Amino acid sequence: MKHIFITGVSSGLGGYLTKKLVEVGDFQITGISRNKPVYLTSEYPIQWQKFDLNQTEKINSTISKILNNQIMDALILNVGIWEKTAFSSDYSFEEIEYGEIYQLIQVNITANIELIRSILKQGFLKKGGKIIFIGSTWGLENHGGKEVVFSATKFALRGMVHSLREILKHQMISPSVLNLGYLSESEYPQPQETQIPLIDVWEAIKFLLSTSPYSCVKEIDMPGMFDSNC
Repeated sequence: MKHIFITGVSSGLGGYLTKKLVEVGDFQITGISRNKPVYLTSEYPIQWQKFDLNQTEKINSTISKILNNQIMDALILNVGIWEKTAFSSDYSFEEIEYGEIYQLIQVNITANIELIRSILKQGFLKKGGKIIFIGSTWGLENHGGKEVVFSATKFALRGMVHSLREILKHQMISPSVLNLGYLSESEYPQPQETQIPLIDVWEAIKFLLSTSPYSCVKEIDMPGMFDSNC
């Protein structure tokens, strides 16, 4: 039985990946999110803890309590928020308030840094373990998006991971970033859709979890086939 720690497990991609991992049957999941997962039943018996990653100053002590000396085989850090008007015709960079900019930086950058620092400092990831960060095509060069703050945080995520590899390679740990485009709500492909079917994200996660410690999978970029970033 492998132990995996996942963030953002209440719904969306984090919830989907958590359920798929439980269904495989070979994984024990520890997850955190602001809200309780609606799927949290005997069918999906994960170890869940309520935690808001906005509270970055509490991450170190909270992680210690949640993991409780359990060594993880893998981490899936599914942390990411965006501007309130992102990906819409209402988006205006000039109208974004300072508080919103601060929150995006806190959650998308500071929380990720403090999460991984706390886990590594306390020895909660085994040698040769996996670290998978959920990134975005908005963190890639020359993307076509307008969301300035979200894009800045996703570029920062990639920069953080580049340096982490240098720190962790002696432990045979190679952090990977899965840079996703628009996600579909459907598990399987829909004709002419610009969004990524969830099943393809699951296949990418399975691949990253299955590689040996002797491979360094740096990044996987995954826009939809009909996405302008393809």
